[in-house]
Amino acid sequence: MANNSMRDEVMHPDKKRGVAILEAMPEAGPEESIFGKRWGSGAAIQISRQEIEALQDGKILAIDVECEYVVYIQFRKDVEV
Repeated sequence: MANNSMRDEVMHPDKKRGVAILEAMPEAGPEESIFGKRWGSGAAIQISRQEIEALQDGKILAIDVECEYVVYIQFRKDVEV
């Protein structure tokens, strides 16, 4: 994602929670993002309809990030953007 188009491609950034909805996948490597300078490998985690439904049913997804970190995703009906 080009730096000059970052504002056009980010919707509802929530810097406090560290979440942003993007229109497109950012490019790999160091770049300025809505959260400041970040690194990325360019890998994308894709979830299925079954996983979305599990989130909606109160389950938590555990995501393995490059065999180094684990990120947990939880859907909360009380969180507004």
